[in-house]
Amino acid sequence: MTDNYHLGEILLSYPSEREKLRAFLAENKLQCEPDLDTAYGIFDANENLVGCGCAARSLLKCFAVSEKLRGQNALGPLLSALIENRFQRGYFDLFVITRREKATLFSSCGLRLLAETGALAMLENRPDGPERFAESVLTALPPHDKKRSAQS
Repeated sequence: MTDNYHLGEILLSYPSEREKLRAFLAENKLQCEPDLDTAYGIFDANENLVGCGCAARSLLKCFAVSEKLRGQNALGPLLSALIENRFQRGYFDLFVITRREKATLFSSCGLRLLAETGALAMLENRPDGPERFAESVLTALPPHDKKRSAQS
């Protein structure tokens, strides 16, 4: 990304900023979802929004970058700002759901592919995510009752 752009938080509590985000997402065929609690934008010298990334709890979403910024690593600063923000708010296991063809962009920024379908891909920020999830499920299960299984 060049020096003609800067990264900043989009203050969603201000209607004018939320509207700017909504309009930019609509231009990029995305919706400004009601559960967003954080958003960052890339702005040009005239304060026009030319890139954005948002979060709702541990889900990073609503990423869009204008045509003129594509190929200039605009996604990297957006992800870094969102990840730092999420960590500060106590969210450490982060996820992205994106179109399958966009998954490599997120992988190149350090996220790991968890699952994919014909149309979508899910990525996460931790290399041991599936193992940690399985462990948390297994430890939440009640202990095996030896007497009951012997009687079955």
